[in-house]
Amino acid sequence: MHAFLLVGSDKKKIEIEIKKLSNIKMSEIVEFPLSKIADVRELSQFTKISKSNPVSIVVRDIENSSLDALNSFLKNLEEPQKNIDYILTTGSEHKLIDTILSRCHVIRFTENVLAKENPEITSLMTGNIGSKLKLVDSIKKRDSAVDLMYEIYYFYYRKLFEKNVNYNKAVVRLKEAQRTLNALKANGNIRLQLSRFFITTENI
Repeated sequence: MHAFLLVGSDKKKIEIEIKKLSNIKMSEIVEFPLSKIADVRELSQFTKISKSNPVSIVVRDIENSSLDALNSFLKNLEEPQKNIDYILTTGSEHKLIDTILSRCHVIRFTENVLAKENPEITSLMTGNIGSKLKLVDSIKKRDSAVDLMYEIYYFYYRKLFEKNVNYNKAVVRLKEAQRTLNALKANGNIRLQLSRFFITTENI
């Protein structure tokens, strides 16, 4: 494997894993920013030069890269150069395009979100439809909408393991949350998708 994606918010664990991977390959660590397409061009110029010794190129917080930069960077992952491998880091795996994820060996250091209940989400989901739609009106960014839906997805997932829960209702709502997530990630209208989700699940 020539590309690794380290997922997590624990910076110490991420640093330890970067050093571990570079030690295994006995490689030099070279850090590259990758926020815009010009950075990818600079990276490509660097990788064109033959490397006599292994090099691990570290790209931090790759979820902050522009879509153009990520699409351009894909060529580096698809056509690996001799003696070069990539170590990417992210705190938000779900913000990455699937083509990046599919070309990396993913190593996760995330907390067990299923074991933790978010009191704000619990309050939202047990509130009335008016408060939910009011929240929808305040969400303008796709990342915020996706993050919210992930929290709601985990909220319903945890419900499946509670005593005296209506299992069938929880499953249907979980499926609706997944459908809405997929629609948002596929560029669906933010307000329309979130409103549809809350109205639909209110009547289940």
